[in-house]
Amino acid sequence: GTLGLSKLSLPEIEVAVDQVARMIPAGNVPGMILSGLTRLSQGRKLSQKTVRRDIDLLFKGVGKTLDAALYGAFFAGPAAVIWGYQQLLKLSGKNPEDAFPEGVWQFYVDYDMREDTARHANETHGFDTLLNRRQIRLDAVDRITAWVMAAIQCLHQFDALLANEWRERVYTHLLAEVTRNQPDAARYTQLYRYWRQQRPYGCGPDALPGETYPAYRWRKFEEFLAGRVSDNLPANLRDAWMAQVRRTETEDLPAYRQQMSILTYLDPGPYGERRTPISLSDAHIGVIQRGRYYLIPACSPGTSRPAKAQTVRAQVAALLADASNQPAPLTPLAEIKRATWPGLRRKMNKNLVAELDKLRLAPILLNFDAQPSRLPLSQLRQAERGLGDNALTLFDTGDTIVFDQSHIFFDGAWGVALSEIMTQEAQHWALYLDALDEPPQPANERPVSLSFNFRKAELDLIRQAPQVTPEVSAETEIVNLKAMLKLRQLFKQRSDLLGLTVNDLLILYRAFHAAAYRPDPGLIA
Repeated sequence: GTLGLSKLSLPEIEVAVDQVARMIPAGNVPGMILSGLTRLSQGRKLSQKTVRRDIDLLFKGVGKTLDAALYGAFFAGPAAVIWGYQQLLKLSGKNPEDAFPEGVWQFYVDYDMREDTARHANETHGFDTLLNRRQIRLDAVDRITAWVMAAIQCLHQFDALLANEWRERVYTHLLAEVTRNQPDAARYTQLYRYWRQQRPYGCGPDALPGETYPAYRWRKFEEFLAGRVSDNLPANLRDAWMAQVRRTETEDLPAYRQQMSILTYLDPGPYGERRTPISLSDAHIGVIQRGRYYLIPACSPGTSRPAKAQTVRAQVAALLADASNQPAPLTPLAEIKRATWPGLRRKMNKNLVAELDKLRLAPILLNFDAQPSRLPLSQLRQAERGLGDNALTLFDTGDTIVFDQSHIFFDGAWGVALSEIMTQEAQHWALYLDALDEPPQPANERPVSLSFNFRKAELDLIRQAPQVTPEVSAETEIVNLKAMLKLRQLFKQRSDLLGLTVNDLLILYRAFHAAAYRPDPGLIA
């Protein structure tokens, strides 16, 4: 009873531990972890240090026991380990949710979505489309400056951007919950969908003087809600809705901001990543030009305010005039397995490690070594992209901008949204810079230029390090989205319960395709 196992007999505990051990064959590790968990006093919450230690032990045991091919399976290894740990927590009388305060999915991606191939890319053409439409010809300095300023604004506004995303989803969800049993409940269940069709990704012509994009978007959302709620929602339901909103906002929004922030760098361990916060005053924007890495501060000197456009413009001009450093490609480092890093860092010289650590202060990297836009996204993203510690890398093709995003920080929908937001922000800065009369002048003080001096022994270690399995990709322009949307409408006409998404249709088709597919004889050969 004192160990929190009063509801289970000893034979039952042994059977349960045996089940976990069969699911995650890690020798006697499950029993050892259970023993440690049960020694913790009742009511005492688990520390994240304890959780990581236990799961690392399970990973280590699994890695030694399972066949390498099985262990490397995309879901089987990490998912089984996390499942097994949850069962041990239940056996010891602990609440599994306490061990995963950010949710099991976030814990999972930190462990198994950390390699270079666990990133996804979006491509936008709005920046160059606008310039071409208005016959604007920016020189290299102003083109880079526009995107550096967009990245700086992104970092400074990121908390507010996250707050908007959270509130829009939660406000509409809670409203649907409160009105669930009302006769007109249907009018509230699709609110978020209607908002999503009209939400702005940049300031519109009705923006107020000095109004930031997050403030503008929040105002437009409030106007959207007022037009659908104010005259129709009874006062008692409105009060209940707002009470839930205030309570949820107080309890959950701060944690959401912390979990989703890109003011963070990834610190690789043997089995997972540790997200380490970066203060805004220390944050930089990384610029890659001619294979060299530069750091431009995100804040004005001695303040937490955004760096000024004129200062950034002068730094970019100095950067383009710089020829002091030889390129030191980091691409091979991005392609090694993240689990290799802790041991590799210990064998590198301290000066090199210090330079690599400076790059961690750049949550956003901008690569301006142009590549042909006709290349597939999987090839475009193979250019210089740091080490994999940062959340976001942008590549300039001269016609488009490719956003390479870590799955640890972005899901698909949020990644696409941020790409659009940053593109519209860069458009704003392009128009501002084009209107300036004076040409850019290089700053007296150049931006920080990183120098990566690899010794032969270190290059040999990198070449010998385990590599990430090369990714497989395919692109097509023949997908008929209009036909898919029409099919969804036909389903709705047959039954209102058939709310299949485009993604649902693709998954269904994949099942049919898998059953009917016959490879080409040449491919088999």
